[in-house]
Amino acid sequence: MKKFLPELLILSLLIGIPMTICSCKHEEGSRKLARRSGFPIETMTETDTPSSSSEPSVSPEPTDTDPTTTTSETLSKGSEITSSFDCEVEVLPPHEVPEYEYKEIKIEDTEILNKDGLSIHIYGYSVGIGTTRSLLMRVDNQTGHPVTLHLERLTVDGYSMVPLWMMDFESGSTKECELEFFQTLGNEIGLWNPGKFEVSFKVEYTDVQETYVSELATVLTSLYDENYVYEIPYEYTVYDENGIKISVLGYNPPSRSDATLLFLIENNSDQDIQVKTEESLINGIPVNIHLFQMLSPGEKVIATPTIYQSRLDDAKISKVKQIEMILRIQIGSDYKNAILTDPFAVSVE
Repeated sequence: MKKFLPELLILSLLIGIPMTICSCKHEEGSRKLARRSGFPIETMTETDTPSSSSEPSVSPEPTDTDPTTTTSETLSKGSEITSSFDCEVEVLPPHEVPEYEYKEIKIEDTEILNKDGLSIHIYGYSVGIGTTRSLLMRVDNQTGHPVTLHLERLTVDGYSMVPLWMMDFESGSTKECELEFFQTLGNEIGLWNPGKFEVSFKVEYTDVQETYVSELATVLTSLYDENYVYEIPYEYTVYDENGIKISVLGYNPPSRSDATLLFLIENNSDQDIQVKTEESLINGIPVNIHLFQMLSPGEKVIATPTIYQSRLDDAKISKVKQIEMILRIQIGSDYKNAILTDPFAVSVE
């Protein structure tokens, strides 16, 4: 029997070698097929039994993927344009914002509120440091209650400002004061010298916790011209339906602070609205551009969502080239009805 062992060993080797070669060719063919189809090579799961082989595993080669189907994990790895919404790219036209030119502005004494012993007059205008401006006011409180005034709404030539002003007034007092605000419209769209203000306050009786909101009062300046319309010819309108209009005005690259986008949002509907970001891409990479703006009926505003440098650094974006967005418009006091805008893209190079 021993004399037949070498022959059996030789026979098994002759049979085993071709089978091993076929197995290797089949494995290589499967790997090539996986790369062409874009499917990953099958990997071991938690329920698979680890192989006892000491040979190192072979990792699949990178696959060529369609940029429009790249995943967000891949998008976060570089600053090249790797994905985009299905829309045309609008090149924002170059434009210069006019520099500030001082013009004397006078306001005749205008009574904007007279109710239950409380009267408010606006009688002047002053220019402060930078974009700081003030309306000069006189408040006479004969209500029998201490009063706190909160600025409810302030518009400059129809554009709403952020209401960040409040002041206390003792009962039986008359006080001269300044309603201070930031005239940002100059830097944003070149509207430096106002012709018309609209003002309303929330009036709070602090001893009895009663409040009311005054009607929107109009105050005209010496520069007011009822026939003059301030136009922005470079606006790129991305939505104009249902009495709501949204336009992109420009992009401010980072200098001493973060970058910003400029939007003009107009609500000519008869309902309150909220406008916020649904999705946003920068250079094809998902980066949150936080836009959240509330508007009352008849209100318009210059919105300036910030593009934070820290988010650009996280996405490894050294220069912003293209911005793409989809916006959500929520309508009504309960904001249950919502509209998604079509995607839009702007080149900011």
